Amino acid sequence: MTNFQDIITMTKRSFYLSLRSIDGWLTAFILPVTILLAFVFIFGGAFAGALNNSRDYLQYLLPGIFTMAIGQVATSTAVKISSDKENGILKRFQTMPILQSSPLFGDTSITILKSILSLIFVFIIASLLSFKWHGTGTSFIILGLVVILTVTLISWIGFLWGLFTGVETAGTLSFAFIFLPYISSAVVPLHTMPKILQIVGKYSPFTSVTEIFRSCLENTLTNSQLINFALWYMPTIIIVVVFTLNKYKKYKKRKQTEVPHNC
Repeated sequence: MTNFQDIITMTKRSFYLSLRSIDGWLTAFILPVTILLAFVFIFGGAFAGALNNSRDYLQYLLPGIFTMAIGQVATSTAVKISSDKENGILKRFQTMPILQSSPLFGDTSITILKSILSLIFVFIIASLLSFKWHGTGTSFIILGLVVILTVTLISWIGFLWGLFTGVETAGTLSFAFIFLPYISSAVVPLHTMPKILQIVGKYSPFTSVTEIFRSCLENTLTNSQLINFALWYMPTIIIVVVFTLNKYKKYKKRKQTEVPHNC
């Protein structure tokens, strides 16, 4: 019960700190919508041909925008933990009688909240642009679970990256997760890409996530998609969490050995 209270306390801390970062919230809302509008109104006419007019390009694009938005928001944990590391906040936490991983879980919870709100805003804008939701209650629940799981994974990747790097370098992770989805089915079908990129895109986790989003929105989700998602997600999240916690503990030990002793 104490561990749970520690997580709740750290979640509240993360929430209040996030309220001070208005630019972070604005970026989470504005950037995905800007990309959506750019692709629909600037590139949409050209890219729609890749679909052979089988569906409206907006219907195809929105799941990819979801994937990009999640990556952009969730990777903010890299800068957050790197900043706490350089400012000595992590060292202070590690001297307190709390669950040592509770700051990570607290930041993850707020990142999930921010990601969900960002996706809701993007969905509202897309609906105003004539996007049609064809899903059901079940597909909506699955969509929500996949969003939470994906945000959690990317958040912990951010923690790991932030523990290894400084604040300036930590920020580069967001660019990677915004642009890597382009080498997937997020923007155009894979068959329109060069052969080598088709192979990369086929096995990209961004394709797996995007296609689940697309299937949930179109009500075409299959069991094989969920199985494939679980097969790559479960080992990946376990590996990332183990490595992150291990690095976190090593950071604590290293800092303790660096404390000077007065004679």
